[in-house]
Amino acid sequence: MIVGSLLLILVAIVLLAAGLFSGSAAELGGSIGTSLLAAVALLAGVRQSAAGGRVPQQRPGADPPARMPAGVQARLAGLSDPVWVVADEPYFHLHHCAQLLGAAGRETPVSVAVAAGLVSCASCRAADVLMADMPRG
Repeated sequence: MIVGSLLLILVAIVLLAAGLFSGSAAELGGSIGTSLLAAVALLAGVRQSAAGGRVPQQRPGADPPARMPAGVQARLAGLSDPVWVVADEPYFHLHHCAQLLGAAGRETPVSVAVAAGLVSCASCRAADVLMADMPRG
């Protein structure tokens, strides 16, 4: 839908330019009409993306996520960095994770998420990113 709206905008620009150069009211009207259709298509695309764009990580009937290795859990348990969790999901995420689109996530310290038994999201690889930022020692 969003790509379609971009194409409609291009058509509207062409009709506007043609209407301005030729002085044709029909082409100018067509440009306005096409612009309105583009707006409707863009709105529909954005709403569709917000409603259905979030791809669940675990399908019904799938195996539960694997537990993180004990060493990873221990290292993350000492951190207070923020991660985002979604109710009834077994994962924690970084703030920019695509899996959070359209979800009501809440911020919590990673140590709390790990203590609750949540595991790192495979998309944003939250645990890997957080551990990469840890000082070596």
